[in-house]
Amino acid sequence: MVFTAPALAQQGGALNSVYSAFQKEYDRCNYKDALRLALKAKDLATISGANARTAVTIYAGISQCQLALGQYKDADVNASAALIMAEKSNLIRSDLGALLYNNLAVQAEELGHYSEAETYYQNAIQINKALYGDNSGKSALATNNLVSLYLRWGKTDEGQKLLESAVKIAKNLKGKDPTATIY
Repeated sequence: MVFTAPALAQQGGALNSVYSAFQKEYDRCNYKDALRLALKAKDLATISGANARTAVTIYAGISQCQLALGQYKDADVNASAALIMAEKSNLIRSDLGALLYNNLAVQAEELGHYSEAETYYQNAIQINKALYGDNSGKSALATNNLVSLYLRWGKTDEGQKLLESAVKIAKNLKGKDPTATIY
């Protein structure tokens, strides 16, 4: 998962330090320690009156840790809280909104809620296309996530059509955009 560090850079001090430590532990797959640090960041953000983007980022991080630890109900609660905060603060149509929808889709897919995951992936695709264009690496990667769901779900015809478009975009971007790696 990619978290948005610029939101934390604006906050500075202890919150930024704790968040950086969280990110390192998450990147090392030390999810228990990452969760502990993310919860501490949440407390610091509350005390310091952090901005909405920072709060959404932290809740998304907590959710991702919980998902990695198999704490699906808790992950859903925190991801939903992040989504509500993003909607209220008009961040839902930003890169952070696309990330939230993608994360919710992954959670729904892991739980076997494929139609819910499909809707979340479609929202992430729509946002990425609006922000970066139809032929961007981020749009291709978001489309690829939906392809993966369709293949897992047994919707191979839908998956094949989308895969062809994602591969076409990725081939055009090869070497120009590192996010354009399609599998």
